[in-house]
Amino acid sequence: MQTKSDKEEQSEHNNSSEIPWLVNIYGNGRRCQGVILSSWWVLTAANCFLLMNPSQVELTGSHGRFSTNTVSQFLLHRGFSSWNTAPNNDLGLILLGQPVDLRRRDMWPACIPKEQKPYDVTEECRILEQSNNETTKLLLKITIVESLSVSECSKHWPGSTNERNLCVERKKPPRHADCKVPVGTPVICSDPAISKWEVMGIDLYNNYKSTI
Repeated sequence: MQTKSDKEEQSEHNNSSEIPWLVNIYGNGRRCQGVILSSWWVLTAANCFLLMNPSQVELTGSHGRFSTNTVSQFLLHRGFSSWNTAPNNDLGLILLGQPVDLRRRDMWPACIPKEQKPYDVTEECRILEQSNNETTKLLLKITIVESLSVSECSKHWPGSTNERNLCVERKKPPRHADCKVPVGTPVICSDPAISKWEVMGIDLYNNYKSTI
């Protein structure tokens, strides 16, 4: 994901439990984010593992009920290039130490495309971040973005021609908006054909690019 600093809209909601499939990942005093794919697996960025060696996953049910899970194994995408080169296939899977009980009414996995989809610049997209404020209340920060074509993206970020990357720009920035989000923060887009929001990208190590 690549962002332009002159177009953004951000809002904060107390009800972070609207998205129980969004998780916080902790290790070495740092935080990444990820999304629940199934009872055993969490999707995040490969650089999450390189940056912090994750050891714990924090889950939040739809009623704001916290629980934690251990990290059993971390698998990098076999085509991952590393953070010292142009990001490519920057995806990783976390195998949890214990399965998440998806039979609970307040916990369910994220929706992801079941097959490769054409790059649709008309889709409405959001970047989601879950964090605690000074009063330890869990907040959901939503950044509204719009997709850019590869040719339009390369005008602002030369060399950004990889069609496997999702390129977006923020809309209507508030004053003093912070554009940085944790590694592994998901980008979700609305597919009008099925009337659902799907995870289409994951934020990478440099807070400016995501990969599909």
